[in-house]
Amino acid sequence: MRDIYVLGSINMDLVFHIPRMPKKGETLKSEGFDTSPGGKGANQAVAAARQGARSFMLGSIGDDAFSDQLEASLKRHGVGTTHLTRVKGKTAGNAAILLEGGDNRIVIDAGANAHPSEATIERAIEDAREGDILLAQLEIPLDAIARAFAQAKGKDLFTVLNAAPAAPLSDALYASTDLLVVNEGEAEMLSGVEVEEDGAWERAWEVFSQKGVQRLLITLGEKGSVYRDAERQIVTEAYVVETVDTTAAGDAYIGALAAELAQDERIETALDHASAAAALATKRKGAQEALPSRSDVEAFKKERDA
Repeated sequence: MRDIYVLGSINMDLVFHIPRMPKKGETLKSEGFDTSPGGKGANQAVAAARQGARSFMLGSIGDDAFSDQLEASLKRHGVGTTHLTRVKGKTAGNAAILLEGGDNRIVIDAGANAHPSEATIERAIEDAREGDILLAQLEIPLDAIARAFAQAKGKDLFTVLNAAPAAPLSDALYASTDLLVVNEGEAEMLSGVEVEEDGAWERAWEVFSQKGVQRLLITLGEKGSVYRDAERQIVTEAYVVETVDTTAAGDAYIGALAAELAQDERIETALDHASAAAALATKRKGAQEALPSRSDVEAFKKERDA
């Protein structure tokens, strides 16, 4: 099995349960409040570990109480923290989440996430073996991701970039990406292709492949996903469940996908497994606590196939 190194954000999620989204200038009473370890990077590292993969977190936390809790959560879920950096005088990243039914709105303060340690990241990638996976998102500075991906390609690691939240990417970063994962909105923003137009995904693939991307995965929520490389296109249906909270569904998907790829599973198998993991994550509240285990996913799929 290949190892997974996750370069990304580590946040404490501050979740407000509200009856509806507030209007401009309106103060709205929350119907409940929770704190939950999160951040796209940490969530994806935990999601991969919950699927049985060896995952390691490359990220930064501060010296506050939330940072202690975030490190403890990673360890509890089996994520390696050898390459975790403590930034003195900084707080952990925080995300304020307004949760209305199964829908959410999120505001992020980067905190220590804005201060990645270049030396620590370089050492981690140097420790990695050929074929290991480097997975990143866009909640930390882009220059750190670009440097890490360039180094990773020099060591023949398999690079996965979840371009979320969407931001303009350099040609060098595209060229260092083996698998680009985006949702509909991110695909539209980065490619300039209107997602509602006929043949949109084919044109998006043309745009990204010209930038050097070798594999493209567009997640479509309840409509499933579309995978494309130079030889084929694969459409995968979503698993339909009763949704409670969508907060970490995308992270569950990507972490599970990386875990399957780390076991050298066929891409079709990996996509289906990831879809099942994402569906299960929406059935529970929270971020990391909602992420399913491998046994959860296998039991869910077996029940659906029965």
